[in-house]
Amino acid sequence: MARLDDEQYRRLRAFLAYFDEQFFSAMAPGLPAEARPLAALDATERTSRARAAAGLRMAVNDIVEMTLDWPQGQVEAVDRALSEGGIPSLSEVRATFSSKVAAVLRRGRIRGEVEYYLVKGVLDGAAEALSEDDQLRASRMISAYEAAKTS
Repeated sequence: MARLDDEQYRRLRAFLAYFDEQFFSAMAPGLPAEARPLAALDATERTSRARAAAGLRMAVNDIVEMTLDWPQGQVEAVDRALSEGGIPSLSEVRATFSSKVAAVLRRGRIRGEVEYYLVKGVLDGAAEALSEDDQLRASRMISAYEAAKTS
C-alpha cells in the first residue's frame, strides 16, 4: 500500500481517536489507558513512524470490519459527528479501504502485513461483500502469503 503522507496520517489518526474515545472505552471499560488503541499508536510512533502508519492502517481496518453490520442510521449519525469534527466519515473510510481491497484482488498478490490483515478482515468479517470468485481469490492469496511467511 502507498505510504501515508502527513495529512492522510493525521486524518486517519483523528478517525482512530474518535473511535477510541467513543466506542473502545465502552467495549473494554477496565482497559488501562496505556493499552488503548490511540496510546498504542502514540507509543509506536515514538520509535517508528513507518510502523505506526502500518499499525494505524490495521486499526482503521479493524474499525471498518467491526462496523460492517451497523444499521444505516448509526452509520449516518457517526458520519455526521465525524464530519462536524473535520474528520473523515466512516463511509468515506469504508470506501477507501474497499478500493484498496479491490486493488489487491486485481493485483492477485498480497504485498505485506497491512494488506494481509485488510484482505483477511474482509474475508473473515464481510465475505458476502465479495463475489464467489473474489472470495476464492482472496482465500488463495491469504494462504499463499501465510505459506511464504512460514517458509
